[in-house]
Order: sequence, then structure tokens, then C-alpha cells
Amino acid sequence: MVENGAYAKNVVSAKLYGLVGSPIELVLGNALFDLLSTFYENWWCRVYSVDELMALDPQGKKLNGGSIVALVPQLPVQNVGRVDFALIIPQLMDYGPMVIVECDGHEFHDRTSEQASRDRRRDRVLTALGAPVLRFTGSDILRDAAGAAAEISDVFADRVLAAIDRWNREIGDELNKTAKGGFYVPFQWPPTRRDRK
Repeated sequence: MVENGAYAKNVVSAKLYGLVGSPIELVLGNALFDLLSTFYENWWCRVYSVDELMALDPQGKKLNGGSIVALVPQLPVQNVGRVDFALIIPQLMDYGPMVIVECDGHEFHDRTSEQASRDRRRDRVLTALGAPVLRFTGSDILRDAAGAAAEISDVFADRVLAAIDRWNREIGDELNKTAKGGFYVPFQWPPTRRDRK
């Protein structure tokens, strides 16, 4: 008999397999899901295809009764093309991805001057859109996928706090004036990291 946790990991791995563009993306995607599924208390990590993400209705409501970190492989970004992974909080989709992750496999990124130039241009466009880009080589991922996932999640956590602060300044004050009985946020608050209790 397969335990629920093992079943969930198998289902996620199978879904990622159908969505990612390379084996190293599959390795990193699984490591990210494993870490982000238990990263915050009362938050869930979900792997979404681009179509599934666009079908969500995050209009300030909690999705499925809780807060979600969306791990989205192959997200198309205007003037850039598809990025390997985007980490998104659906309730804050208007702010865009919290983090963009690129996996540079040797077969796709030979490090010619042309490829290096394209990668740097992509990074500049994404940074101008407000999304930090974390780039990992295939060797880095295969050597320590869990370490790469931890590095990504630390940047993600900083970005979540900044997005919450921005949301509070831009929207929260108005909603809090009309909220009955207290403070309103569109997701589980506060986001408490399990590894920092």
C-alpha cells in the first residue's frame, strides 16, 4: 500500500513530467515542491499548468480555504518567452511572479556568446518587470537540488513579505477600514515558516 505522502509526491512528479522542458527541471521542480509543501504553516504548494493558473479566481478570496504557493512550469512572459519556473501567490497575481527560476542545461545553454547575451537580456527584462531571476546550471541542480530549492525558497520568503507589505499599503488599509472584527488579508496570515519556529 502507498502512503498518502508518497502518492502525492508521485502524482506531483507525474504532473511535472508532463509540464517541464527537461530532466533537470523535473529534478528541481520535485525538490521545490517538497520544500514549499511544508514551508509555511497553513499554506499549500500546488503545481499548476499555465491554463490552470489562469482559470483560478483569486479575487481577494482564500483559495480552497487556505493560502497557496503556485509552482508554475513554463510560464510565458511577454518579451521574454517561457520561463522554466515561476513561483506565484494566486491571491497576489496582479503583482506577478514572486520569483523566476531558470535551469541552464548544457544541451540548451552551451554558453556561446550569443546564448549568454540572450540569457542576460531575458534576465534584464524580467528584473524590469519586478521578478528576480535565479539561474542554476544543470550541474548545480544534480549536485544539490535540495540546496537549490532552499536558496529559491529564501528569496521567495523575502519577496512574500515585501508583497504583503505592498498589498497592505495599496489595498489593505481601505479593506481594513470596512473589515468586520479585524484585519483583512487575502491569504493565511501571518506566513509562519516551519523551519524558523
